[in-house]
Amino acid sequence: MTSLYPLFKERGTGNGFFKLLELSTGLRFIPFACGRSAMVSGLKALGLQRTDEILVPPFLGQCVLSALSRAVFPAMSPSGRSRAILVYHQFGFPQDIRAIESYAHDKNLTILNDCANTLFSCTNGNSLLEWGDFTIISLSKLYSCGLGGGLYSRRKDIYENILDDHRELSDGQRERADLALETLIKINSGVYGAETVYEINGLYGYLPDVAAFPEKSHYGLPSTEEELHDDITHRKNIWSIVSNLFPDRVPECENIEVIPFAIPIFGDPEKLKVISNKIRNELSLDVPVLHFDFARNMLNPDYRQSLVIGCHDGWDEGLVVKICEIIKGHIK
Repeated sequence: MTSLYPLFKERGTGNGFFKLLELSTGLRFIPFACGRSAMVSGLKALGLQRTDEILVPPFLGQCVLSALSRAVFPAMSPSGRSRAILVYHQFGFPQDIRAIESYAHDKNLTILNDCANTLFSCTNGNSLLEWGDFTIISLSKLYSCGLGGGLYSRRKDIYENILDDHRELSDGQRERADLALETLIKINSGVYGAETVYEINGLYGYLPDVAAFPEKSHYGLPSTEEELHDDITHRKNIWSIVSNLFPDRVPECENIEVIPFAIPIFGDPEKLKVISNKIRNELSLDVPVLHFDFARNMLNPDYRQSLVIGCHDGWDEGLVVKICEIIKGHIK
């Protein structure tokens, strides 16, 4: 069953991805075991305490909320203890960064720029990665590397503080990071059977504390400019197919360029569930029904239940056309 997330697959030739990313974006990311460990490291570098609050959007995964709680207290409503705001660009669609930045400035909030679902989306011609006080990425959401994330900050004080700690931590955690990836590969292969849930909980429990980047994860990442460009083109093509067929059911993208992780198509929730099951049974593809903020503004969201189509290289463009044909047959 093909899902929204790519499974581990060796494809590259070495550990050149972060250099490739720097050449493409001009930004030098610090490698981490996952996006959540990068997130925790960034929040701690800011000097935040667990009694401080970070504003978060609804529908964040339990593993993200658990990771955040290592450094701060996640909250959905502002209070006198609010010190930061997590801005999650869901499925790679940029949030309304002008409105959120203005709010954060007025409230003196640090901006955690969560780019777990995109590396190359832009808003008003500017890379989304450069926004906020610090940016985290989650490579395993986009590529078949299993694990792997990173952190960048344009603030020199944050970046150098994290970099110094990261060097020391990584040296002592490389074996743990490699073991984490091996465990994940086994989980995805189904070898744990009824014990799978416990293995997942155990893995996700300690990953936010692991700074080191798993060595084997490098081999699941693009290793050339051509591979990187091909992935971007593939995601753009899927977005073009879906947005042309359902222009009134996908997010509006004025003044933004989207290189998506996934694409939401909203509709009647009950019909969407029927369609999702039909696609699963006929095409062996997991097109789930999830909530997406069509306002793209966590301060004033418009969540609608939507079918979500994946965009990684396991989603063949021909299959996406078949998915859209099934959807067309049920949504007028």
